[in-house]
Parts: sequence; C-alpha cells; structure tokens
Amino acid sequence: TGITNQFSTIDIVVNNVGGMPYKRHYELNQEDWQQSFDLTFMSQVTIAEALLPLMKKQSWGRIIFVTSVAAKQPGMLIAHSQRASVVAYAKTLANELGQHNILVNSICPSFAVTDKFYEVADEVAKRQGSSREQVIQQWMKSVPLRRPASAEEVANLAVFLASEKASYITGTCIQVDGGFVKSLF
Repeated sequence: TGITNQFSTIDIVVNNVGGMPYKRHYELNQEDWQQSFDLTFMSQVTIAEALLPLMKKQSWGRIIFVTSVAAKQPGMLIAHSQRASVVAYAKTLANELGQHNILVNSICPSFAVTDKFYEVADEVAKRQGSSREQVIQQWMKSVPLRRPASAEEVANLAVFLASEKASYITGTCIQVDGGFVKSLF
C-alpha cells in the first residue's frame, strides 16, 4: 500500500475517527448503517491491516484505537454498536499479535471537549428545546467528577500506552471517563 511504500518502519499508530450524527433507531436507514460501519469500524481495520506487515517485520509495534465508553454503556444506537465492534477487533488483534510484540489497546473516553462534543450537545438541545449549556450541565450530573475530559487528558493515556512503561498492557479497553461508566468491568 501507499503507507508501507512511504515508510520503512512504523512503530505507533493512534487511530481516532469521528462518529456519526446522532439519530434514534427509527430515523436510521441502511445507508446510515453502512456509512457508520465504514467510518467507525472499517477505517480502523483498513489502517491497522495496512501497517501490520511493517510492525510484524520489525517485531514491535503499538496500535491504539480511540473509541468511546459507548462500547461499554450503550446510548446512541448506531455509533455505540460500531464502537463495541472496534473494541472486540482490538482485543482479537491483541491476542493474535502478542507473539510479534505488537500491543493493541483501546482508549474509551466519555465526555471529552471536542468539536463532536459540542455538535452532539447542540443536536440534543435542539431536540429537547433547551440550550447547549443545559444539555452539558445535565450530562455532567452523570459524571462523578462533574466535568468533561480535556483532549490532553485523553492524549496522556495514548502517550502512556505507546511507551515502554506499558510494555505488558495489551488487549485492554481503558476508560477515560471521570467515573461515568457504572459497570464493574
């Protein structure tokens, strides 16, 4: 592929893709599902598969998928079902690639201050007839820390997972959620 022709080594990949617009199940059509699958899942598969030959050749690599706590705590049907598939893919890759010293993990942020955060807040506010600020305030009631994560807080975990300090961590889905997810595992 073009990537493997451009680079002789690739050590670390942090794969972060956006999500689909918020829609309820009855608003979704086949095209929405396919677009979500292509964007949220297949884009991650395509990049990983393109880079794996180089990582296997050098017997070292880190693949980090940035997905969402949506993989563990459903809410937005189309986005969340695709996020869970990314976590399952990452876990399977970790099992298969450990013998090549390639570590694969998922980062699952919840509310993080991004353009998408505000876009979804605006969509929800419009549906509810409220303001963006009211929606965000309501969301933060479900977060024990009562605030969204900064992009830097999410990035800090990616830096750690890419480092040698995380050399025995693979196949893991780590939440950066301020305590939002209520499950034990």
